Amino acid sequence: MGRPIETIALLAVCAGLLWVARGIEPHWSSNDGRHFIARAQLLGPGDVPEAGWKEVRGSIEGEVVRLRARGIRAVRLRGDYRVATRSPAPPKGKAIFLLVGEQRIVLRLPSKSRSVPVLDELVG
Repeated sequence: MGRPIETIALLAVCAGLLWVARGIEPHWSSNDGRHFIARAQLLGPGDVPEAGWKEVRGSIEGEVVRLRARGIRAVRLRGDYRVATRSPAPPKGKAIFLLVGEQRIVLRLPSKSRSVPVLDELVG
């Protein structure tokens, strides 16, 4: 017969690890902040999100943010955008930017990312 206390402790540890892993998302930023990996979400009519957050690779070239994404569901995120605004009240530890091009995209990065000051310069 198993030991119920040890089983419960193991399940609690596993649940805690899953909770921590859920909060981790991919991010990378070059030293100059002009190249990055972040999360993006496509906005539909009425600025309602059309799908979940997808991983994108971005590069800032002049005043243009160029996004590239892999996968069938993320293909609509690809393109060239300008930074319209930054969210004044993002979730804790995040920076949220609205990108406008052929469509509207929400870009989410960690607030401490080296790309945030570069994107801030492009707001407008």
